[in-house]
Amino acid sequence: MFTSTGVYYYGSNWLIIKVDDSEISRYYRKLHSMYSYGVNILKPPMHSHITIISKYCEKPPEYFEKKYDGQAVEFSYNLQAGVCETYVWLPVVCEHAQFLRDELGLGQPFYPFHLTIGNRK
Repeated sequence: MFTSTGVYYYGSNWLIIKVDDSEISRYYRKLHSMYSYGVNILKPPMHSHITIISKYCEKPPEYFEKKYDGQAVEFSYNLQAGVCETYVWLPVVCEHAQFLRDELGLGQPFYPFHLTIGNRK
Protein backbone atom coordinates (compact mmCIF):
# COMPACT_ATOMS: atom_id res chain seq x y z
CA MET A 1 0.00 0.00 0.00
CA PHE A 2 1.15 3.52 -0.84
CA THR A 3 -0.16 6.75 0.64
CA SER A 4 -0.98 10.12 -0.84
CA THR A 5 -3.14 13.14 -0.04
CA GLY A 6 -6.03 15.01 -1.51
CA VAL A 7 -8.64 17.62 -0.67
CA TYR A 8 -12.40 17.20 -0.22
CA TYR A 9 -14.36 18.96 -2.96
CA TYR A 10 -18.13 19.31 -3.18
CA GLY A 11 -19.39 19.53 -6.75
CA SER A 12 -22.96 20.12 -7.83
CA ASN A 13 -23.89 16.45 -7.40
CA TRP A 14 -20.73 14.84 -6.04
CA LEU A 15 -18.39 14.71 -3.09
CA ILE A 16 -14.89 13.75 -4.16
CA ILE A 17 -11.31 13.86 -2.98
CA LYS A 18 -9.26 15.74 -5.54
CA VAL A 19 -5.90 14.00 -5.56
CA ASP A 20 -2.93 16.33 -5.13
CA ASP A 21 -0.55 14.15 -7.11
CA SER A 22 -2.03 13.69 -10.59
CA GLU A 23 1.23 11.98 -11.58
CA ILE A 24 -0.07 8.83 -9.84
CA SER A 25 -2.69 8.39 -12.57
CA ARG A 26 -0.30 9.30 -15.36
CA TYR A 27 2.30 6.82 -14.13
CA TYR A 28 -0.16 3.91 -13.90
CA ARG A 29 -1.71 4.74 -17.29
CA LYS A 30 1.77 4.42 -18.76
CA LEU A 31 2.37 1.10 -16.98
CA HIS A 32 -1.00 -0.17 -18.22
CA SER A 33 -0.04 0.77 -21.78
CA MET A 34 3.36 -0.92 -21.46
CA TYR A 35 1.78 -4.06 -19.98
CA SER A 36 -0.51 -4.34 -23.01
CA TYR A 37 2.34 -3.60 -25.46
CA GLY A 38 0.79 -0.25 -26.34
CA VAL A 39 -2.51 -1.75 -27.47
CA ASN A 40 -4.65 -0.50 -24.55
CA ILE A 41 -4.00 3.22 -24.20
CA LEU A 42 -6.15 4.81 -21.53
CA LYS A 43 -7.51 8.33 -21.70
CA PRO A 44 -6.92 10.39 -18.55
CA PRO A 45 -9.85 11.30 -16.29
CA MET A 46 -10.82 14.99 -16.14
CA HIS A 47 -8.88 15.19 -12.87
CA SER A 48 -7.52 12.57 -10.50
CA HIS A 49 -10.12 11.97 -7.82
CA ILE A 50 -11.74 9.49 -5.47
CA THR A 51 -15.53 9.52 -5.43
CA ILE A 52 -17.04 9.64 -1.94
CA ILE A 53 -20.68 10.40 -2.84
CA SER A 54 -21.98 9.86 -6.37
CA LYS A 55 -25.15 11.37 -7.79
CA TYR A 56 -25.76 8.05 -9.55
CA CYS A 57 -26.00 6.01 -6.35
CA GLU A 58 -27.31 8.25 -3.56
CA LYS A 59 -28.57 11.68 -2.56
CA PRO A 60 -26.43 14.47 -3.99
CA PRO A 61 -24.17 16.22 -1.45
CA GLU A 62 -26.00 19.51 -2.03
CA TYR A 63 -28.38 18.28 0.67
CA PHE A 64 -25.57 17.99 3.23
CA GLU A 65 -23.57 20.53 5.17
CA LYS A 66 -20.28 21.09 3.37
CA LYS A 67 -18.14 21.28 6.49
CA TYR A 68 -15.23 19.26 5.03
CA ASP A 69 -14.89 21.28 1.81
CA GLY A 70 -11.21 22.04 1.19
CA GLN A 71 -9.98 19.89 4.07
CA ALA A 72 -6.88 17.78 3.35
CA VAL A 73 -7.22 14.01 3.73
CA GLU A 74 -4.77 11.12 3.47
CA PHE A 75 -5.55 7.86 1.70
CA SER A 76 -3.78 4.62 0.80
CA TYR A 77 -3.95 2.87 -2.53
CA ASN A 78 -3.16 -0.61 -3.73
CA LEU A 79 -1.22 -1.39 -6.89
CA GLN A 80 -3.57 -4.15 -8.00
CA ALA A 81 -5.63 -2.34 -10.64
CA GLY A 82 -9.31 -3.03 -11.06
CA VAL A 83 -10.84 -3.07 -14.51
CA CYS A 84 -14.37 -2.88 -15.82
CA GLU A 85 -15.49 -2.44 -19.40
CA THR A 86 -14.66 1.26 -19.57
CA TYR A 87 -12.60 2.28 -16.51
CA VAL A 88 -9.33 1.23 -14.87
CA TRP A 89 -8.77 2.14 -11.22
CA LEU A 90 -6.66 1.52 -8.12
CA PRO A 91 -8.42 0.38 -4.92
CA VAL A 92 -8.28 3.01 -2.15
CA VAL A 93 -8.55 2.87 1.64
CA CYS A 94 -9.59 6.13 3.28
CA GLU A 95 -10.86 5.85 6.84
CA HIS A 96 -11.92 9.50 7.06
CA ALA A 97 -14.00 9.23 3.88
CA GLN A 98 -15.84 6.26 5.35
CA PHE A 99 -16.27 8.20 8.62
CA LEU A 100 -17.80 11.05 6.60
CA ARG A 101 -20.22 8.68 4.84
CA ASP A 102 -21.17 7.11 8.17
CA GLU A 103 -21.70 10.58 9.66
CA LEU A 104 -24.16 11.31 6.84
CA GLY A 105 -25.92 7.98 7.36
CA LEU A 106 -24.85 6.56 3.99
CA GLY A 107 -22.83 3.51 5.11
CA GLN A 108 -20.65 1.70 2.59
CA PRO A 109 -20.42 3.14 -0.94
CA PHE A 110 -22.08 1.26 -3.82
CA TYR A 111 -18.68 0.99 -5.50
CA PRO A 112 -15.71 0.63 -3.10
CA PHE A 113 -13.43 3.69 -2.91
CA HIS A 114 -11.08 3.82 -5.87
CA LEU A 115 -8.81 6.16 -7.80
CA THR A 116 -9.69 6.10 -11.49
CA ILE A 117 -6.51 6.20 -13.54
CA GLY A 118 -8.04 6.13 -17.00
CA ASN A 119 -10.86 5.13 -19.31
CA ARG A 120 -11.36 3.54 -22.70
CA LYS A 121 -13.96 6.05 -24.00
